[in-house]
Amino acid sequence: MPLNKFIAHCGVVARRDAAELVKKGIVKVNGETVTTPGHRVTAKDDVRVNGKKVFLARNLVYILMNKPKDYITTTNDPQKRKTVLDLIRNATAERVYPVGRLDRNTSGVFASYQRW
Repeated sequence: MPLNKFIAHCGVVARRDAAELVKKGIVKVNGETVTTPGHRVTAKDDVRVNGKKVFLARNLVYILMNKPKDYITTTNDPQKRKTVLDLIRNATAERVYPVGRLDRNTSGVFASYQRW
């Protein structure tokens, strides 16, 4: 899988942020610095971010809920609107990744997953 996707699946950062980490040259694969986010890796590769080895998440927990109207599906909103993570803030200490692209004015199913 692409390196940025691998890093995101390890729970370090989101995929776009992972691409930036790779481009900055702080990711090593098998001891060599890689600056191409699309570099192909497998679970057998030694991937390190800032010198720390990262591992793919094995046990995932899925949270499924109906997103209320006026909440947005994102981890952070610069405009300080209500997010779905506000609804589950105290549910777990693990990082939760929202899945879905529902706008603020609609309700619907919100799915997320977290490392267990």
